[in-house]
Amino acid sequence: MLPGSRYIEKALFGIYNMGLTYSLIRKIREHKESLRPLEKIWGITVEEVMKRIKTMRDFDYYFTVNVQGYKTADEYYYKGSLGPRLKNIRIPTFLFSSLDDPTLEY
Repeated sequence: MLPGSRYIEKALFGIYNMGLTYSLIRKIREHKESLRPLEKIWGITVEEVMKRIKTMRDFDYYFTVNVQGYKTADEYYYKGSLGPRLKNIRIPTFLFSSLDDPTLEY
């Protein structure tokens, strides 16, 4: 199975990923003036970032990683995933998910 974010990029032929990415680019466009301070971190303009974002991973690389203080998108995905924490549950718990749920991959 592909790692979580890679799976989402491919799921449903990438339609989900493309739709979500497109909606995020629209939001960036709407708020680009308030995002200008990030240009110092990126070393490029907001407009250039919008051109480079093709996937959710790209969005996370430019925004989530920088704003939340992660080193990489993979670090963000790993630390934000429920999977590594499941082994720490100490009380009886009933969980269910689909076999291809990318959040439980780790």
